[in-house]
Amino acid sequence: MAPKNKKRKVTKLSGGGEGAVAPSQKKRKVSNSSGEEEGVVAPKKKTFFDLPPELRNDIYELVLIDGEVVVHESLKQPGLLQTCRQIRSETIKVWYYRPSFKSVVVDCDARLLGKWTRHTAKYDNEEDSPVDWVIVLTGQPNWENLTEWCREVHSRRCVSVYPKTRDREYLHAIYAALEIANNFRNAPWTQVEQTLNTLRHTLGCIDEGWLDGFEESDEKEEV
Repeated sequence: MAPKNKKRKVTKLSGGGEGAVAPSQKKRKVSNSSGEEEGVVAPKKKTFFDLPPELRNDIYELVLIDGEVVVHESLKQPGLLQTCRQIRSETIKVWYYRPSFKSVVVDCDARLLGKWTRHTAKYDNEEDSPVDWVIVLTGQPNWENLTEWCREVHSRRCVSVYPKTRDREYLHAIYAALEIANNFRNAPWTQVEQTLNTLRHTLGCIDEGWLDGFEESDEKEEV
C-alpha cells in the first residue's frame, strides 16, 4: 500500500504570502582564508616525541649501535646527535654507554686513546654506566711511548684498562707499567718514573726492545 499523502505545512513569513518556504535553521560553517572551518578543532598532529620513552630508546639503539666503535682520527659523533637539543640529550648516553669503543694502540703510542678518553670523560660520570673500552695492542716495544702513556694514566688523562694482544709477554710488560702509574697516582710523577725505570731493566731481560735508546741516553748524561 502506498503511503498516504501528507499535507505540506506552510509557514507564513513576514512580508511574504502563503507558499513561501521557511529557510533552514542550521548554521552555516564559515571558512577562513586558510580554508579551515572556524569553530572546528583540528586533531593534534602526533610527533616522534609523543612515542613512549622506552620505544624511542629502542629506535635510538637500532640507529646508533652496530657492534664496536673503532676510534680513529676522523671519528665524530653520529649525525643523529646533531638533529636537535632534545634528541641529543636523549641519545648522548646511548651513544657512549651502549657500544664498546675499540682503540688500537701501535708501538705503545696511546695519544689517540688519551684524546678520546678526555672527550668521553664528561659523559663517563655514572658508576652504573661507564664507557666501555677495548684496547688492542700491536707493534713493537717502545719505552718512550709507554712512559708517555703511563704519564697520561698517572694524571688521569687517559683510561687504564686491561689491553688485549696475542703476545703475552708484550701484554704483561705494558700492563705492569700501567698498573704502577695507576696505583701511584697520589705520588709525584718523578717518583713513579723512577719506579718505571727500575721496571725497564727487568723488562729488558725479557725483550731487549724495551732497552732501545737506554744506553745512548746514559752516554749523553756522562758527557
